[in-house]
Amino acid sequence: VCTPNGTTPIPNDPNRGGPYSIYLGTAVNSTTSYFGSTDANGGNIENPSCPQIHGQLLVVDTSTPTNPAILSRVDAGPMTQTTGIAVQGKTALAVGDSMGIFSINSGFVGTLVVSSFDITNPTNPVLLDSITTQLSDSAGSFVVPLGMNTFAVGNTTLNHTAELVLIDASNPSALRYIPYNALFVA
Repeated sequence: VCTPNGTTPIPNDPNRGGPYSIYLGTAVNSTTSYFGSTDANGGNIENPSCPQIHGQLLVVDTSTPTNPAILSRVDAGPMTQTTGIAVQGKTALAVGDSMGIFSINSGFVGTLVVSSFDITNPTNPVLLDSITTQLSDSAGSFVVPLGMNTFAVGNTTLNHTAELVLIDASNPSALRYIPYNALFVA
């Protein structure tokens, strides 16, 4: 039975941490970092729209490195799990999966989603654009900045063939992507 109006937040356990996955992150500046996350707290996502599961960008205050604090969570577009974040200039790029993890053995079962954020104010990122691709990301995608408003995304496949994806973020409100066959890497 689905409760379409949401879930009850699950509190952190002081000894074991919280129920939500936290993925790769990056420093934005000396006091702020971003991490990929989700508000999903279970492994089986047969119906990810009830209640809606959101991939999230966590904004973390790292001014006291021994005591980091989550300042906010920003939904990362149509992804259910945000697995990687990269920053270049005033743009953050998040990558993740459109459906999430079905079971302990499945890996991510959806497709690669890429979202851009305006980070002019690093503690208040604003979602600009999201694109859902046809590429599989079952191992969990990651992203790195390459310079000149270009990012590279790894751990993706198309028809079981490894793909390296270049993201053109020269206009972060209208992202473009180009997958390249990456067989030469293996």
